Formats: sequence, structure tokens, C-alpha cells
Amino acid sequence: MRSTSVLRSVFAILAAGLWVAILAKDFWQEKPFTQWSESEALILVSNSPWAKTLNVPGDYGGAFVPRFVSGGGPGASQAPSLSTTQGHGGENSTPLYIRWYSSTKTRQAIARLSVLRKLSSEEAVQRFLEQPMPDLLLAISGPVMEPFEKKSLQDLKPVTFLLSRNDKNKKIELKDYQSPKQTQDGSALYIFPRLLNDAPCLGLADDEAIFVSELGKLKIRAVFKLARMVVDGKLDM
Repeated sequence: MRSTSVLRSVFAILAAGLWVAILAKDFWQEKPFTQWSESEALILVSNSPWAKTLNVPGDYGGAFVPRFVSGGGPGASQAPSLSTTQGHGGENSTPLYIRWYSSTKTRQAIARLSVLRKLSSEEAVQRFLEQPMPDLLLAISGPVMEPFEKKSLQDLKPVTFLLSRNDKNKKIELKDYQSPKQTQDGSALYIFPRLLNDAPCLGLADDEAIFVSELGKLKIRAVFKLARMVVDGKLDM
């Protein structure tokens, strides 16, 4: 009974957040992240230019409800991070949340949620935000991460790429992979080079960045409009 009430509260927050997104678009451009509401921060990490929610075929255990915990991202033992828990529903599909973990806006949203929920100290949050991001990082989380736990860099490298919408010859290879067992928040972390021959691997000329990967029968494809990821004149990835 208590867990049902908690789930209803979380879904109410997410539903309210969707209305915020409709009525006040691009809140991340209009005000600093320290003024974001909990609903706004949740939107940024689940349904924004930097985050997509994919419903993949198959019943992997029910609906996904995001929660935030104090823990660590890559190389940060005291940083705020994103984890998951299971809910109800989803008989024919399961959601996967894919986000640009190396994006400043994504990390600001994670930090903001951690502060609002009193999960990390101000000092820990500041250290998290100041971490350098020399590579492009995409994080995947969901209700059941077992398919990702079984994979290694060697398994994923031949079938995982960042593609360009406009440049059909561009195929950015996976540089490294951390399974949910290796990350403190239980997400799968895909790491790509940010630079190639001293030049950015992706830019506005590519129009869209397309992330593709395969885990057996599970096919993942997420499309990100790069022009929507520009902040203060710079591409935020």
C-alpha cells in the first residue's frame, strides 16, 4: 500500500512535469539550474534534447520510475547520480532512458535533484559539476539492466556507434564501456571520443546524432537533434 502511494506520487510529479514542458518550453535557457523545480529537472533527464525515453519490445519487469541517489558517476565517489527502481505495468514493452551524461545540462539536472532531495552536500555537488568531460558519455538506465550487465566492450564495439544524419560516412566507434555492475548508480555507460584528429567528432553540420547499439535481440536507436542541444552558442554534449 505504501509503495503504491509512492509510485502514484512519482507519476504525478512526472505528469506535472510534462505540462511544465508544454507551457514553459526551454526552461533551461530561461533560468539558471539552481532555480529549476524538481519537475523541470526530471524532464531534462528523461524527455529533453539531451534525453530520450525508448519503449523497446518485450516484458522486462514493469514500468520504470527514476529516482536519484547519492553515489558516484565515473571517477566520483561523492557525486550525485541517477538510479532506477521498478514499478507496475508494461506488459509488452519496457522503457529505457538514454541521456547525454557528459552534457553540462544533464549533470546540472542531476545535481539539482540531488540538492532538492537532500541526497548530497553542496560541496559534493560542486565537485561533480566541475569534473572534466574529455569524452562523450551516454548513460542508459531502466527497470531491468541484466542484458547490459552481460555485455563487455568487446561485445558492443562491433555493433555500437554514433552516426551522423548528414554525413553517411561518419561512424564514431565505441571507445569504452562500463556495465551497470561497474557504475555506482547501476546505469550502463557508453563512452565515445569527443575529438578525432583534434576536431570535434560531431557538430551542427551533422544535423542529428544517432546512437545505435545491439544487445542480442534488443535493438537500440536514439536520435538527438543537435541544434536543440546548443546552449549559449555552444553545442552541449
